[in-house]
Amino acid sequence: MSNAPPVEFHPGMEVVPGYTLIAPLGSGMAGDVWQAQAAGGIKVALKVVRNLKDLGGRKELKALKTIRDVHHPNLCPLFGFWTKDADGRVLADGETEDLTFDSVSAAGVGMPPSPAAGSPAAAADSGNVAEMGGTMAIGAGMPYSAAGAGTGGTGAGGPAAGGPGAADHGSQGQPAKPKVTAEQLIVVMGLGDCTLYDRLKFVRQEAGLSPDAHDTPYGLDAAETIRYLRASASAIDLLNQEHQIYHCDIKPQNILLVGGEAQVCDFGLAKQMEGDMRQTQQAFATPAYAPPEVLHNEGYSRQVDQYSLAVTYYELRTGLLPFDITTHASMLVAKSTGKLNLDALTPAERKVLQKALRRVPSERYGSCTEFINAMAVASGVEKSGGITIGRIISAVAVLLAAVGIGIGIWSVAHPESFNSVFRRSAIEVAKDLQEVRASYERTEPLLLEESHVTLTEVMSRSAEIGAQSEGELKAKADALFADAAARLINKIHAALKQYEERPGLAIAQKEINSLTSCLDELVIEPEKPESPIWLGLQRWQSSDDEMLSNACAEYLSLYHAAAIRFDLLLGTRPLPDRLQALRQTLPQHLQSLRQSLEQRPGDFAQQSIDLTLASLLPVLATMPTQEIKTWPAEAWLEESRLNDLIRAESVVRQFGPYPLYSQRWSEIRETFTVAVEPAVTETVASDATISQQTKQRVLDGFPDLRTEKQFAELRNAVQQSDWSEVDRLLTELRLATSINTEQKAVLAVVGAMAQHRSDDQALERTLTSITSADISPIELREMRAQPLLASFMRSTGQRILDNPDRSATRFYTQIKSARWIERELDTQVPEAFLSAAAISLLRESPELISDPAGRADLDLDGWLSLLDGSPQSAVLAAAIRMEQQIAASSADQAVVAAANQVLTSSGPGYLEQISNGYANYLLACAACLQNQDLGPLGEQLATTARESIQSLGPTRLYKGTEMFVRQAIATSEIADEEITSLRYSEGSANASDVSRARSYLDLAETLVRSTDQGLPTVLENELFLQSVASGAAGASTIVIPRLINDRLGSPETTAELSTQLLRAVHRIGLERWEQTGDTKAKSEVALRLLIRPTRALLERFGRERFGPRTLQSNPKGVLIRMVVLPTITDVVDEALRFNDNQLLPSGFQPEFQWPKDEVTKLCQLAAVAYTDPLTRSEFQDQDLFRRQQVAISAIAAQDATLADVETRQYLIEVAMAAVDIRSCDGNQLLTLADTLSRSGKAEDVIQFLRSEGFERLANASATREERGGFLRQAHDAAESVLSQTPTQVDADQPYQRRLLYEVFAKSADLGVRLAFLQKSIPDKLRLLQPSLTRADRALELYDEQWGDDVHCPIVSAYITKGNVCEDIAHYCSIADDQATVKQREEHFRLAIAAFTEAKNKNDQDLKTRFSLGRCEYRWALTLDGSAKDNALADASKSLGARPADIANLNDVEANKAAEWYVWKINVEWERGNQNDALQFSLAAVPLVGDDLVHLSIRSDLARKCAWVMAKSNRLAEAIECLRILDGRGDTVDVIMRMGLLSDIAFFRNCPDKELFTVPLRILDRSEKQPALSEGDDATYELAKIATRCVREQLTELIPSVPRKTASKPDDLSIGPRELDARLDRDQGGSYRQLSQVFLQGDTAARNRDADTIFRFACDLAAVSDTIPQPPAYVEDQDYITNNLCLTVLYSLNYWVSEIAGQDALKIQQSQRSASQALADGKHEQVIRCLDFLKISFQKAGNRRYESIVDDAIKMVNELKNPPN
Repeated sequence: MSNAPPVEFHPGMEVVPGYTLIAPLGSGMAGDVWQAQAAGGIKVALKVVRNLKDLGGRKELKALKTIRDVHHPNLCPLFGFWTKDADGRVLADGETEDLTFDSVSAAGVGMPPSPAAGSPAAAADSGNVAEMGGTMAIGAGMPYSAAGAGTGGTGAGGPAAGGPGAADHGSQGQPAKPKVTAEQLIVVMGLGDCTLYDRLKFVRQEAGLSPDAHDTPYGLDAAETIRYLRASASAIDLLNQEHQIYHCDIKPQNILLVGGEAQVCDFGLAKQMEGDMRQTQQAFATPAYAPPEVLHNEGYSRQVDQYSLAVTYYELRTGLLPFDITTHASMLVAKSTGKLNLDALTPAERKVLQKALRRVPSERYGSCTEFINAMAVASGVEKSGGITIGRIISAVAVLLAAVGIGIGIWSVAHPESFNSVFRRSAIEVAKDLQEVRASYERTEPLLLEESHVTLTEVMSRSAEIGAQSEGELKAKADALFADAAARLINKIHAALKQYEERPGLAIAQKEINSLTSCLDELVIEPEKPESPIWLGLQRWQSSDDEMLSNACAEYLSLYHAAAIRFDLLLGTRPLPDRLQALRQTLPQHLQSLRQSLEQRPGDFAQQSIDLTLASLLPVLATMPTQEIKTWPAEAWLEESRLNDLIRAESVVRQFGPYPLYSQRWSEIRETFTVAVEPAVTETVASDATISQQTKQRVLDGFPDLRTEKQFAELRNAVQQSDWSEVDRLLTELRLATSINTEQKAVLAVVGAMAQHRSDDQALERTLTSITSADISPIELREMRAQPLLASFMRSTGQRILDNPDRSATRFYTQIKSARWIERELDTQVPEAFLSAAAISLLRESPELISDPAGRADLDLDGWLSLLDGSPQSAVLAAAIRMEQQIAASSADQAVVAAANQVLTSSGPGYLEQISNGYANYLLACAACLQNQDLGPLGEQLATTARESIQSLGPTRLYKGTEMFVRQAIATSEIADEEITSLRYSEGSANASDVSRARSYLDLAETLVRSTDQGLPTVLENELFLQSVASGAAGASTIVIPRLINDRLGSPETTAELSTQLLRAVHRIGLERWEQTGDTKAKSEVALRLLIRPTRALLERFGRERFGPRTLQSNPKGVLIRMVVLPTITDVVDEALRFNDNQLLPSGFQPEFQWPKDEVTKLCQLAAVAYTDPLTRSEFQDQDLFRRQQVAISAIAAQDATLADVETRQYLIEVAMAAVDIRSCDGNQLLTLADTLSRSGKAEDVIQFLRSEGFERLANASATREERGGFLRQAHDAAESVLSQTPTQVDADQPYQRRLLYEVFAKSADLGVRLAFLQKSIPDKLRLLQPSLTRADRALELYDEQWGDDVHCPIVSAYITKGNVCEDIAHYCSIADDQATVKQREEHFRLAIAAFTEAKNKNDQDLKTRFSLGRCEYRWALTLDGSAKDNALADASKSLGARPADIANLNDVEANKAAEWYVWKINVEWERGNQNDALQFSLAAVPLVGDDLVHLSIRSDLARKCAWVMAKSNRLAEAIECLRILDGRGDTVDVIMRMGLLSDIAFFRNCPDKELFTVPLRILDRSEKQPALSEGDDATYELAKIATRCVREQLTELIPSVPRKTASKPDDLSIGPRELDARLDRDQGGSYRQLSQVFLQGDTAARNRDADTIFRFACDLAAVSDTIPQPPAYVEDQDYITNNLCLTVLYSLNYWVSEIAGQDALKIQQSQRSASQALADGKHEQVIRCLDFLKISFQKAGNRRYESIVDDAIKMVNELKNPPN
């Protein structure tokens, strides 16, 4: 597929004719935009769509074709667009293929259509057609034909273009012009100053907003926005309505500003409305602006652009989007549900936007212009209706005035035309009014926030209609206005009532803003700008209709009441004007309310405002609580104020107080009474001048003024704790006759207080008396008993504090009564009362402080914040909090710190009433809880008198002790179940922390010993831990506490000890094990102090947390390192008894007679721990680790109580550990297998061990025969496992699964190795095909969680599969038939896939790299051309970088490195990188001499390096490389190396003529086994060497022929002799015959017997054409045959030269002998041999030798019939 050329655009470049690039403007995913210059210097915008293969690019081209004929002043002008092909050529119209969505999607983007028969694409073999990404490009001068046109398709023999017959091509005369693919699109359009988005950013930046101020609404003003979008709407409507085109991507970025005017641009998504637009289309619109129907692929509507324009309006005005855009899903939900956030705009704007953004397209505005016109009115930019009647009238009036006539003259002269212009019909107005009334009706059930916008709109429109109408229509409009106003003010009062009933009078800011806005709209103020509502209110106020007038008065009263009510809720002082207006309208309103109540008594539900509240509002608004306390009587009796009070008093007396303000009214009334009563009743002389009329008004309004004053004084006396005054007033008031029910209740309450004021249980008994008098909490609230009870509690508590008594008063129980008062009457409990109760609690019952039930019963937590009120009581709160934290399992540090601060800064204070040492005790506890040093506090407490400590009480001291121990543990940072460190030991934590923790323990011990009680167990245990951790005393001197020692008596009780104690015991055990000499005592120490603790710790830690699949952690590492390994290695392993060279122990030494079951259980747990990688990592000697694992797993398996499956698991661990012991030879594994087989269990595991044992014997074998035998036994053992074991395993059998994985992997690997030793392909396949199945099954079984903790890692398993497949492909698929080729390709691909998986899992492993590289190299050798080059490149890439620092590799890595070099050299040489191959060869030489590398690998590497060096004419280095090994290694390897060395010796420029002798002598000394077969590579090498030897022997006899070497005849005889000796004599074959002939020739040559040499030549010619096909690696496949034929020629030459000097008789005899030698068909064979030579010389152009051969042929022919 062809793509657009990667053109680099730059300024000055002419992209299309006439347009030159100036500078880039921006770029995106699809293309780039540049500023360009057209002819005449006109600046334009030029857009380059880089790839029209993309769907977006094709859409843009189609859109441009759609829009190109549309023109409008507010559409960005389109100057032109062009397409280019892949070569950058500008295409003409009609030259490109159809660029439609369907054309792309039919076969995938950029995929070419299938060529038709006869088309150029079908004629692939012509080579004339190039595929160009979807079209066929015809080469210059090449013939072509239309797809499927006629029958005269151009083939190889077709006429060339323009040649004869070209005009007659096809059935249409001239061939159709071929379509080519447009690759790029160039668009030239108008250039704007900026976009609306740029303008918005500038406005926000000017306002000081940063780009990330995403939550701050700020944007363009309404007028500017409307101006731009009205122009845009005009252009959009033109597209939509006249051309049936919609833009589909309206947004601020796509609206340009050009000279201050807006232009819509970027028509990349424009669509023409074709057919049924309900069908689903693919959406490419910008999601934030697209309507929901587009985003949901529901099709396009005619309102699609209107929706986008509405979103654009909101963004331009606010800088925000009306939904959450953090996720695509949240945006879709908002658009789909219509839940858009438009709060940043005015209600009117929101209303218009809500319609334009409707989910259903048909419910939106009819056009974009209609939407913008509505928004212009809503935003206040224009008056209602845009171009309204009023504007028309004004405009016409101006026009008429200009021409000299007036409106009045026009209306008289031409009434019909006047009315048609200026007056709407009554029917139209009535219809409007009906719509408005319908809107009004819909608001009836709605709340204020849901209806206020509609109601104000109703008021506005009805006011407009009323102003323009007359008669009945006007009356209806005015009535609707009044109804809407009344409903709105009623809903305002309903909302205010709802707010008043909320807890804490909570009002949200949004609600405040909304209500403020409503009240501002309804206010009638002279300075307020005119509006329809204001004008309507003015007309309503001046209405002559009585009902409307009364309704208006009620409305005004309700409005001012609402405003004042709202001010009171907000805590602001109402405006005086509003108060005055309310006072004016209130009497009439109250009267109407009273009348309503008379008609429906007691029913307040129908009223907008409560009657009582209405009367109270002037009082509440003008009488602030604090100011009135200083008012004299004259101030109270000011006329308007007195009127308010008397009116409120009258209403409250009749209907009761308004709940929210009842207490406030009572306070005002009581203050008024106290201030006014003396002057009004004249009981006390007063300076106030009050008229009799005023006094009488007060007495009439407040008839019980005297009595109320006495009750006020009684209240004051109680609050002052003046009990004598209380008693006096009680006596007087009890005699009064005119007191009401409430006042009687006050007397009962105060009387109870006076009666019980001296009791310890005063409050409780007072409340009992109040309850007995049937006075409820509600009544107590109504009589304002709260301050009286508060004063009573204060005086009672102070009495207790002033007279401390150490006796048990249980005063703290009174707190329940105090809390009842607080809860029921909302009255705060005084500090003095709480302090007295707190002291009583701390002294008498401290246990209740930490007891949840006691705390709840006393509601203790509620005390504390009250106690914090003063420094004196705060110290008690601090003490209580501290006691709570002391008893808590986990202290709240913030609470402790705060309490400590109070205790430190306040001094003992009240605390001394509890104990002299209490303050220091609390401070010490605080320091401990805060993990601070005790400092002098510890010493002070240690020296405090014993009695003072004891006075704290045993409960407090034991809790303190527990806390000190708990904090010591916490400070040490070592919990009870922590195993990583021993508590209080050096290094377990910061040294200062350890010291501090120890000081806490010392203080705890001091406190406890002061009680004459024994040490608590928890403290005793911690002191023991401290002794062990400190290490100050030796193990023998540390006494293990009795309780701990008792628990060590059995495994069950040992498990009850904490982890820390077990660690401490184990540490003592290890020291005593080392120090104890007595074996019996040592055995006891091991059992009690080591084996049992270790077992308990392992069980507690959990078996499931060990193993290769588990998480690694520090606790696990410590447990293994500090506990498990010392116990197993130093104790258990030392006690075991082993026989020589055995892996399994034979038992324990006799002095260690431990309970077998305990040791077995320990070994079972330890065996699991030994499967964990952390355990293995602790051993430097991995073989030692595995040997211990074998031993403990074997002991674990001896448990007769185990199920077979459990025993099997342990035996599998034995086997896996054993096979991982590298120092273990095959015989040891076989012995282990025999030993385990006696158990009669897990025979498959035994066979697995045997397989590994035989494999190790194979690896150690010196010969191939021996190796093959052991490998066969190993393979049979592995197969035996598979035949005995079910190959399907359950998920809960991980051990079985792992065993099967190991066996399948091993069987596959062994199969590969055995197959390599086989000669024939069928024999190889019989092993390789099952091995492939085994490898696949191993990979299925592998569990990723095993990691590399398996004998055969997963990487090795993949490599094994790759080796199987590679060997099938490389060795067993060498034929060229279709089936074999398919098999080769399939298995090469499988191999490459397997090796790739291995490499992906471990890319750093050289084996994975060279395995993949080797396979790709071999695969490449089967390919040709670019396919081969690509495969070789892949091989080079797979091999990767060379190994680093080969001098310091271990044995495994050294072997891998050597093999890597072998295949890297092969690959680079085959790629033609001879110099690279040479450099790699030189670098690899050190590995040839590295004894860590296996000899067979070193041999292969030596051959490869030397071969490359020789080919590169670096003969000295090649010889040196091959001489490193000389005769070492396998016989076959030696032969192969010597064959190459002989090749070098025969190089023309070989510097050492004696070199050929070296391989001969090495071969002569080397082992003669095994026998070689006909097809072995080594056989060929020996035959080649022998051929050279015989040839050299004959060359020695012919002076005219130069010798290649200086080897002596005796050495040359080695070659034929070695060939004969090493061949399998029973097999026979051509090489066997050749060896016999060679021996004959060698003897003849050494004897210089000419006749025998002639017979040798004839025999040699006879066998020369029977030589087997040489191996594939041999470059000259005819090398031996050529040399045999040449040897024949040399032999004939020698025979001729020898008989030439003899007498005639002798010559005749020789001729006769020669003739006989040529009998039996040998004549023809000799001639054939000479002809073969002649042809070779002819090809080489060697005329001289050709002539010699001709002479020889002639001679042989003559000798066939010699002369007699």
